[in-house]
Amino acid sequence: MPHLVHPEFPAFIEGLQALGYENGRTMNVLMRSAGSKLDQLPGLAAELVREKVDVIVAINTPGARAAISATKEIPIVMGIVGDPIATGFVGNLARPGGNVTGVSNMSGELAAKQYRF
Repeated sequence: MPHLVHPEFPAFIEGLQALGYENGRTMNVLMRSAGSKLDQLPGLAAELVREKVDVIVAINTPGARAAISATKEIPIVMGIVGDPIATGFVGNLARPGGNVTGVSNMSGELAAKQYRF
């Protein structure tokens, strides 16, 4: 299986290495990016499904949407997404269910809860 390491995500690879994974030896990282051409995301997600990857890491809301539409079987870890409940990505933050988990940047709602004047 080919492996590509995207230069914009060294911390992701470094984090996996800190856990004992070695790209090209104990894991293969396939990175795909549509750049600003978001209409390419469904095709890229479908490509990862055809490659039978073990997990899909979706970095933003459009990427997560494409991955979720492409598979209900492969685990999806999403990051830097808006409200995952409002988008329909998960039904519950505490127990997302299905094959989707991750983090959200619901900063507006959280900021209102953190600051009291």
